[in-house]
Amino acid sequence: MPLEDKQQLFDDLRRSGEAMGRIAEDETVFRAALDAFRGEDGESFQRLLGQFGLAADCEGISHWFCAKECVLLCLELAGPWPEQPVTVDELPRFAEILVKITQDEELVERLADAVEDRDQHAFSGLLKQVEGERFAHLLCHWACQVRCRLRCGIVCSPRPIEPRNFVAELSVAGSAVRRLLESRDSLGELIKGALELDCERVANLVGDRGDCEYICLWLCSWRCVLVCRRLCGDLPRAIESPIEEMRAFAQAVARVAKVEGAFERLAEAVLSQNEPAFSALVKELELTRFCHQLCHWICYESCERFCFCICRPPTTIPLFTHVGSYRVDPIWNDFTADGTTTAGGLAFTGTIPLIGILPDGTAPEAEEYRFQTEKYPLGGGRQDVTAAMIPATVIGQLEYWDWNGLSYTLRSANYYVNNPGAIATVNTGPGASTPVPVNKDVKPGGWIEVPRDNSLTFGGLGRFIPTGGLANLDTTKLTSEVFDLSVNAPPLPLKAGDSVPAGQKSEKPHFKIYFDARKVVGGAAVSSNERVKIALSNTLYTYIRHPEWAGGPVSTIPVLAVDIVEEASGGGCVPLSTHVHVVFTAYHPYLASLDVRLEGPGIPPPAPVNPAISVDGQAVSPGGGHDFNIAALTPCAYIVWLEATLNLTSGYGGVFGTFSDHMAFCKR
Repeated sequence: MPLEDKQQLFDDLRRSGEAMGRIAEDETVFRAALDAFRGEDGESFQRLLGQFGLAADCEGISHWFCAKECVLLCLELAGPWPEQPVTVDELPRFAEILVKITQDEELVERLADAVEDRDQHAFSGLLKQVEGERFAHLLCHWACQVRCRLRCGIVCSPRPIEPRNFVAELSVAGSAVRRLLESRDSLGELIKGALELDCERVANLVGDRGDCEYICLWLCSWRCVLVCRRLCGDLPRAIESPIEEMRAFAQAVARVAKVEGAFERLAEAVLSQNEPAFSALVKELELTRFCHQLCHWICYESCERFCFCICRPPTTIPLFTHVGSYRVDPIWNDFTADGTTTAGGLAFTGTIPLIGILPDGTAPEAEEYRFQTEKYPLGGGRQDVTAAMIPATVIGQLEYWDWNGLSYTLRSANYYVNNPGAIATVNTGPGASTPVPVNKDVKPGGWIEVPRDNSLTFGGLGRFIPTGGLANLDTTKLTSEVFDLSVNAPPLPLKAGDSVPAGQKSEKPHFKIYFDARKVVGGAAVSSNERVKIALSNTLYTYIRHPEWAGGPVSTIPVLAVDIVEEASGGGCVPLSTHVHVVFTAYHPYLASLDVRLEGPGIPPPAPVNPAISVDGQAVSPGGGHDFNIAALTPCAYIVWLEATLNLTSGYGGVFGTFSDHMAFCKR
C-alpha cells in the first residue's frame, strides 16, 4: 500500500475511533445509532451524527458498525472454527459453493433470510445441503459484507434512496464470483495478489469490469477471515449481550485513539500479517477481548483502500448516442424499422452530425474511436468512414487560462476533428504565448484519437472538454444519385404529366452505422454500439420544364414540373377563357406533400388540388391534365403553382422548405 494511502488509513482509523467513543458515551445514544443503522433509517442516523458534529464521518462510522456486526453475526451463525483451517487452495471450492447458492433462486433466498433473521439453524441447514460446512465463516462474512454495503449506501446517502433487495444483491454479487470461476487460469493469481494486497497485479487481472467492486468485496471478505484467524487465533465464546459488547468495543477504540502511534502500529501489523507484533500490541493496549473485532475493522478499512486502488473510478466511456437530435438506441424509438425518423418519417441528407460521449482531457489512458458503415442488404462488409467523408467537426472546447495583460481570464477555443492547422493561441503569462493545436486528424482506418490536453492552470495550455460532437458525416460520399431525364432517348425526355421511368427512380439506400472505441496502446476494445438502420437520400434530377414559357433544363433535388396543355400546344401565348388543363409530374423517394393551385386577382380561384402520392413517392396529373374551371375569373394574368415538400433532415427536423415550379397564362 502506498505511503500516502497508509497515512490516510491511519488518520481514518483514529478519527472513526474518536467518533465512536463520543457516540458510546451515552448508552441511549449508542443504541439509537445502532437501531437507525440496522433499520436503514438514513435520516435518523445522519441527524444523530449531526448532533455530535460527526456528519462528515458517516462513512467511517458505518464501516465500524459493519465490521462489528459481521463479527458478532458470524459468531452466532457459523459457530467455532473448523478443526482444520480453510487454506488458500480451497478458495476456488468456496467460490463454487457461493455461486451454487447465489445462482439458485430458492437457495439465495434462504441465505438472505438466515442472515437477516440471525437464524443459525437455517444457516447451518443450507450449508449442509450444499456440502459447504467448512466455509461457514467465509460465506457468512461475505453475505454480511454484501448486506453492509447496502446499509452504508442508504444511511450515508445525501438524499433519501430506495432500499435495494438483499436477495437480488446477493445474486448480483454472486454473478461476479461466477465470472471469476469462468477464468480459472487467472483465479489463482488473483487470490495470491489479494493476499499480498498487490493492487497493480489484481487490477490488471480484473480489468475494466463493471463488477469490480463485487469482486473486491469477495476478495476482502475471505481475506480478512483468514488474516484475523491467523492473528487472533480461536474465536471467543458466544456473547450474551452483543449491544453491550459493541459499546464496550467503541469505548476501547476511543481510548486507543488517544495513544500516540497506536493505530499506526496496529494497522501495520495487520497489513503485514505480523502475528507476534499484533499479539503484543493487543496485549499492551488491553484489547485481547476484542482481538477479532479490532482485526476485522482494521482489515476491512485497509481493504476499502485496496478496492479503491483496484476499482479506479470509471472514466467516461465513449458512446455513439445521436444523429443530430435523434437518439440511435432503439429503446428511445426515434427511428422506425426502415431507418427514417419516427417523428415525420424523415430520411437523412447532406452532412449529418454524429453525436455522442467522449472522455475529457483527464482520461488516464489514450483512446480513439471510429465509424464504419455497411449498405443494405448487409453482407458486403464494413467500410471505414475516412477523412474524405468527414468535414471539419467541432468535438469540444479547449478551456484555458489566458493572460490579458493584467490578469488571467478563462477562455475557450473550438477543438476539431479534420481541420488541419487549427490552433488556439494561449497567452501563458506576461510576454509569453503558445500556439496550441486544436485538431485531431483522421488516422488510417478512420480512427480519431480523443484529445488528452490536461493543463487547466495558470501558465498551462488548457484542458479538452468534450461538447458532444464525434464526427460530421458527408452522406453524399455514401450515396449520391444523379439522373438526367432531359436526354432524347424514349421514354425520355420527361415532360410534365409523364411518369418517371422505373430505372430513373431512387434505390432508397439504407445503411448501418457502426461505432467502435479502443485503447490507443494495445488496441483493446473499450466500447461499441450502432445505429442499426438509417435511411439516406441525396438525389439530383436534370429535366426540362415548360420550354414554351420561360422554361428549359433545370437540376433540382426532386422532379417538379408543371405545364398547361393549351399553352404547350399553342406556343405559350394562348389566351384562355373557360378552362385551363394543368399537367404536372412530381417525384422524390421521400415526397411529403404536393399542392397545385392558381394565383390571381378578383374572385377566389378554383380550390387547390393535393394529389395523392404513390408509395414510391410520385404524383402525376390525370390524362389530359387537371381541369380548372376559370370561367368566373376576372380577365387578367394568372399563375399556376406546383409546390412540394420533402421528408428530409440533416439531423434537426425538416430541411429545404418548399420546392416549386410555376407558369403564367392569360384569362380573357
